[in-house]
Amino acid sequence: MAETAKLQLFVKASEDGESVGHCPSCQRLFMVLLLKGAPFTLTTVDIRRSPDVLKDFAPGSQLPILLHDGDTKTDTLQIEEFLEETLGPPEFPSLAPRYRESATAGNDVFHRFSAFIKNPVPTQDDALYQLLLRALTRLDSYLRAPLEHELVREPQLGESRRRFLDGDQLTLADCRLLPKLHIVDVSAGPGRGARGAPPLQGPHRATPLAHRRCARTSAGRPYPPSCAASAATWTARCR
Repeated sequence: MAETAKLQLFVKASEDGESVGHCPSCQRLFMVLLLKGAPFTLTTVDIRRSPDVLKDFAPGSQLPILLHDGDTKTDTLQIEEFLEETLGPPEFPSLAPRYRESATAGNDVFHRFSAFIKNPVPTQDDALYQLLLRALTRLDSYLRAPLEHELVREPQLGESRRRFLDGDQLTLADCRLLPKLHIVDVSAGPGRGARGAPPLQGPHRATPLAHRRCARTSAGRPYPPSCAASAATWTARCR
């Protein structure tokens, strides 16, 4: 990336109007930029209080929005692909997962959770809850199964010791999944029949590790600690 290139990420603000809100797509891109280590400006936008903030460069667009040297990008997936291509080695780390399965692990968790939590028909709750549990169990199984490179080192390894989806480093797969998984973790407590989250080991092992990893990444950067923590490490409150 040219030295003069400037990156500015606009994301949804939380209730306080300053820190990063609970929007998974906003948190996803914020995590990517933090892990890349590239300089960028973060702007939290409270649409309710400042509805015209985006009208000059992205009228009618939904957050998150990326400005790259004045060029507006509004599609989350395209922004992620652009950042991975533009902020690449050797200057910046690649965040692409090495295993294809890592990129799709847990893809259905948030869909199943949304169907359950928004269900207007109480008699369907049990069936929808079971589908959510199955999705979480599949994710748990993937996180606990040793990956190929782990088995090369330890052929008899029964359970994975890796910290994240694809290994010991956060990747795009984690950036996509963990903000959504945090919402499930926070929201699926008592309620809807007083059901709690299932005792799954893999996701709960990865979450605090991701918190510490991204907290170190954001250290020394000009972002409020509450902002960096909420977007990068799933500590954002579900508002």
